[in-house]
Amino acid sequence: MEERLIIRADADSQMGTGHIMRSIALGQAWQKNGGRVSFVTSCPMKSLTNRIKAQGFDLWDIEPDHLNPEDKTATLKLLKKQHSAWMVVDGYQFQPDYHLFFRNNGYKIIIMDDYNHLPFYNADILVNQNPSAHGFSYRSPVETVRLLGPAYTLLRQEFIRQGDKKRNFPRTAKKILITMGGADTMNTTLVILRAMTLLQEKKLFVKVVLGPAFEHRHSLQSQTASWKIPHEFITAAEEMPELMEWADMAVSAGGSTSWELLFMGVPALFLINAENQERSVGEIESKNAGINLGRHDDTNPTAIAAKLDLMIHCQKLRKAISRAGQKLITGRGAIKVIKAMTKKLNHPQL
Repeated sequence: MEERLIIRADADSQMGTGHIMRSIALGQAWQKNGGRVSFVTSCPMKSLTNRIKAQGFDLWDIEPDHLNPEDKTATLKLLKKQHSAWMVVDGYQFQPDYHLFFRNNGYKIIIMDDYNHLPFYNADILVNQNPSAHGFSYRSPVETVRLLGPAYTLLRQEFIRQGDKKRNFPRTAKKILITMGGADTMNTTLVILRAMTLLQEKKLFVKVVLGPAFEHRHSLQSQTASWKIPHEFITAAEEMPELMEWADMAVSAGGSTSWELLFMGVPALFLINAENQERSVGEIESKNAGINLGRHDDTNPTAIAAKLDLMIHCQKLRKAISRAGQKLITGRGAIKVIKAMTKKLNHPQL
């Protein structure tokens, strides 16, 4: 595989970092198979753009207005300089006319989706890695290949390498990881920490991951400075697999990190921070692979503390959740997507 894969995905303090992070996973798998990868992105976070470049991917900056026609023309100009058949588009802001523009210019398009928000999907391949994906009635061309469900979950190579280690389940969970996404615009991290202060179990240690787009770091640190519960803030979490391996359990937003936690076998509770997370978190709970804390605007520290306390003190529950999560997420999603891409190129009518 010598062709270049073009990935079009953005990140900022509102949309978070998940679109870029899962696109990195697909890029890593493409690269591992001998291909080259280029990101076309609007991303103000230097830590994230540096991460893209550290993978050996090329990075092309673009103005942050996807509605501007210059986005399409500038991206097309970049694409024409490369030997590429495939373009991945990951982001809720891209509309059907955006996808169609590149298909009409001869590129095969992969659309990454989560909740069937578009009226039509102009895709050669449509990927939705969420457990609820089969429940959507997607509208797309007849030739679109649909890759739906957790079998196609995209995990970065650092998780794949770490995921086969045996996990211990202490009688009482003491090491707790909190990770509420790359942006956490509503500062639900503070809500979770307040819930932690209500727990009777005092022999806890909490590691709190603050994403690159998190804008409440200073206020969060000042509000929690005098709290007695031992905690550590981590602002440059390059080693998420190691943090997950360290944790006895986790509290997470229901975004892309949830699949990483399930794959790593970390018993976790999930808070719904966005509309597109509601169905996936509900499906995770229905498969006994995690505990649903509910919507961020429909819960409180007291209710969260009760569920935390249950998880902390129930070893049997943590074991069951861990096993169910690892059964759900196998870690072969990126490989399966690339196989589908190869098949589509060889048999375009399928």
